[in-house]
Amino acid sequence: MGEVTMKNLLIALVALGLIAYGLSSGGYIDTSKLFSQNPAQTPQQTIETPNGKVTQIIAISSVTLRATFVDALNESTEFLNPTFYVWRKGATQPTSIAVSNGQASVTLSPYEKITYAAGSDGSIYWVKDEYQVGATDDSIEVKLYQAPSASGVSVKVFDDSYHDLTNGNYNISVGSGQDFYLQVVVDVLDEYKALRAPALCVDYDTSVINKVDIAGLRELDAPTRLVSGLDQCFDLGIDYYLYNNPKITYDVNVDVLAGVDPSNSPITFYIIDRDIWYKDGNLYFVNPITNANMGSTDDVTNWKATIYVQ
Repeated sequence: MGEVTMKNLLIALVALGLIAYGLSSGGYIDTSKLFSQNPAQTPQQTIETPNGKVTQIIAISSVTLRATFVDALNESTEFLNPTFYVWRKGATQPTSIAVSNGQASVTLSPYEKITYAAGSDGSIYWVKDEYQVGATDDSIEVKLYQAPSASGVSVKVFDDSYHDLTNGNYNISVGSGQDFYLQVVVDVLDEYKALRAPALCVDYDTSVINKVDIAGLRELDAPTRLVSGLDQCFDLGIDYYLYNNPKITYDVNVDVLAGVDPSNSPITFYIIDRDIWYKDGNLYFVNPITNANMGSTDDVTNWKATIYVQ
């Protein structure tokens, strides 16, 4: 008998002896430890979940996220069709996802976290947010606000006797170097529409007027990209001014330069809406993805009122 055969026989006898001893003593022998095994490996992956890293058996390779876009102010509207962008992990540029009948679908990996944005330049205010899917198909509802039309916002200006000065209906008489007071009244006329983060801006002759103060409002940098002649701009401090909110009145003081006759000097007040880009929380007068003007496409030429000083 060869040396190798003898060695194998001795190993087998020892193993049988251990098994017999275990059976006779009522014990248990784990025979899996006595022999080498190489079982087939079940496919697994380590993934990020809301509770940290876990290792799971791979059951699915993708999930579908369905987004539905609805009007935040009008439940009877069947759907809105905004532009829809999705940023996936590691992407520096968004992917445009087609929207039809108010719905869109995007295929993602299980537990993937995305950033998405939805809106439409000129008609639907943008929103931007994050969402993380699970291990099954999922859905989200995105509520959007529509901007008013070109004629959907009213801006009127009155003197301290409540004469309507708007667009030359009545002209105010002011002496040389004399300050004067105005009231600007703003209203949204279009049903189910809203102004997002509106600002009240003013254009005047700086050789005649020193400055304008509006009670209770914080001054902003004037967006001269939209209206080149703007001299001052004020934050109304409103997230959304809705169609069914009461009219808002602002008290305005006009500081005329000393010794200057303000006669025949027009002053124009504008309502300009802005968008909030949630990546950094700042307020913008333009869409930072497309660099287009926000809100109604005609707002800077229509949402305004001009008065004339005699």
